[in-house]
Amino acid sequence: MSRQIKARLIIFSLKIFFIVDINMPQMDGITFIKKFRENDKFTPVIVLTTEAEEEKIQEGKNAGASGWVIKPFKAEQLQSVVKKFLR
Repeated sequence: MSRQIKARLIIFSLKIFFIVDINMPQMDGITFIKKFRENDKFTPVIVLTTEAEEEKIQEGKNAGASGWVIKPFKAEQLQSVVKKFLR
């Protein structure tokens, strides 16, 4: 097995996900998700935000958000969403 294939297998075995906010200083979370999805369609992106409007949530899903947690939140809520992607 080549070194390149071994490296890819190691990367694929890692459990990686991103947590972003919608309201960020240099780039909002929706824009980040859209740009990220141009290169990566599979890595989960969880939104952790105060934005609770259904329109904003739908915009995030359309951009490629994998999960949405509204602040303030209980640790169990975030754990529940994260666990979906660690299987």
